[in-house]
Amino acid sequence: MFVLDEHLHGRIPHVFQHGYVCYQEHEGVLLDRYRPVAVAGEALARAVETIRRGLTGENKADFIEELALYWPGPPEGTVFFAAGAQIEPILRVLLPWTGTLAFVRDRAQALELIAAPMPFRGPELMRLVEQAIDNLATPGLYIPLERVPRPPDPFPLGPWTRVQLVEFIRQNLSRSQKRRLEDHARGRAKPSFALVRVPKPRGGDHLVGVQFDDIRGTHPLAGATGTAEVRQFHVERRDPGYLVPRGGGESSLQAKRVLLVGCGAIGGHLALELVRCGIGHLTLVDPDRLRPENAYRHVLGTPSLGVPLAKSLQLGGEVQRRYPGVQVDCCAASIEQALDAGTIDVTRYDLVVSATGDPNVDRDLNERLHGLANRPPLLFTWLEPLGIGGHALAVQGASSGCLDCLFTPHAWERDAVLVNRAAFAAAGQVFTRELAGCGNAFTPYSSLDALRTAELAGRLALEVLGGRRQASLLRSWKGDGAAFEAAGLRTSARYELDASALERGGQDVAMPGCRVCGGCA
Repeated sequence: MFVLDEHLHGRIPHVFQHGYVCYQEHEGVLLDRYRPVAVAGEALARAVETIRRGLTGENKADFIEELALYWPGPPEGTVFFAAGAQIEPILRVLLPWTGTLAFVRDRAQALELIAAPMPFRGPELMRLVEQAIDNLATPGLYIPLERVPRPPDPFPLGPWTRVQLVEFIRQNLSRSQKRRLEDHARGRAKPSFALVRVPKPRGGDHLVGVQFDDIRGTHPLAGATGTAEVRQFHVERRDPGYLVPRGGGESSLQAKRVLLVGCGAIGGHLALELVRCGIGHLTLVDPDRLRPENAYRHVLGTPSLGVPLAKSLQLGGEVQRRYPGVQVDCCAASIEQALDAGTIDVTRYDLVVSATGDPNVDRDLNERLHGLANRPPLLFTWLEPLGIGGHALAVQGASSGCLDCLFTPHAWERDAVLVNRAAFAAAGQVFTRELAGCGNAFTPYSSLDALRTAELAGRLALEVLGGRRQASLLRSWKGDGAAFEAAGLRTSARYELDASALERGGQDVAMPGCRVCGGCA
């Protein structure tokens, strides 16, 4: 649909400069292909209603709701820093590997982005990178508007004037923001650009750019009589605050810190999913190297030749490559060594996850942390062979059970063997296989099994971090036992329970007589 009256082109919301009327989003529209006349009639009615609302001023706020569409100028770089609530100095740097301009919060983030693709980072090379940043970085300002602005009237058809831009920014700042803006604008290094966060009427925000060239006298943003040539530009957003909600994650998780022990098949998938859900700080602990024989069930695939790095380091690098705004720390040591050396302080985290797949390591970690003051919640996750199932146990509080409760027999069991009561496989069986003799034993399971277990653990982790889970809880998924039984193996009584009940989980974790927590429920 098009409007022929050129006086309306670009002057009312959703009517663009060539007259096109945007009356309906394309996403999620189902058209009745067998009733074309009715479809055309409905389209005309919606277009007319859009024009009517524009002429009466009912939808004037939509100029701000869709400001990115109306903001003139070319794309000029990618935003990597977190768009917060304070006016802050930022930098614009050139990423030499791609020729892309990057907007970053500081020198450290610039160094991180430039060094990310570098396989080796010797001290001399890093010094050269730092010097290049110091010499070539351009200073600017990040300015978050406090209020949803009113659009200029009439709305500009083309580039905005310097007066329009300065008024648009300053009129929507608080007094304290104006003082902070003036302090930065009058500083020794005058900002040559500004990225402005504009809140939208219906929630969310835009990030748009303004370039200041040939500044004479006081900076225009300082509210004084200085002059400058101004032009507008667009940016591509890769900041977590923008991307995480679009991907279905929660922005509130950006401040959460998670310690992930074990970066194997489950841990690899889980690390990426936690970040995709919004976790902003991840610490990875694993001393083992990624072996080529595990390539088809690990998220990293085949390890690079000649780069014998620990899985934690390789996985951490991959997370930062894919999601530059996330802070990732890596520890290429066992969790026992890290705790003994003081490298890891678990009280600094909001959640500790163990995905080692080794019950001995998990039980030791459970006991070490049980009596610790200010201990965060724990989550243990593991899977069973041949697609029979996987488990996730959240341990919270001192009175609802712990991991060792699952290895504690009932009081009436005489001569009980040490076994995990959550297991779907009956006790007393050997599941490991060997392809190349002694020392090469492995437990058979697929990437799909690891991914499903990581999903189970990830969803439970989000409940714990979101405060929706206050007591210990065990959840399990049950797979098809055909391959398991074909291998001549037997299932446990727990495998016969209803699959949906197992996935919902049970809180009857505590077991009286547990040597770690006492099993007080």
